[in-house]
Amino acid sequence: MSTSPLERARPAEVVAGYMSAAALFLSAMALAVRPLPLSLAALVLSLVATGIGGRWGNLHAFAVGGATVAFVLGMTIAVLTGRPLY
Repeated sequence: MSTSPLERARPAEVVAGYMSAAALFLSAMALAVRPLPLSLAALVLSLVATGIGGRWGNLHAFAVGGATVAFVLGMTIAVLTGRPLY
């Protein structure tokens, strides 16, 4: 099913897009601040956005991958530098 560019997005699709963008922001913050709660929140947010679906499937997949990478890298950086995990 293809959508034309003039077709309006459903409100749920728009919310899911914003949720994926917020998950990417939280993933970036998890690398610098507190990796455990921020990366887990980003992962949950991105998975919910993926469940809602919509036309931005690649953005949702990128947000899930970014949250996963942020969890692993954030925890590794925190352990190596001696910063608190949560």
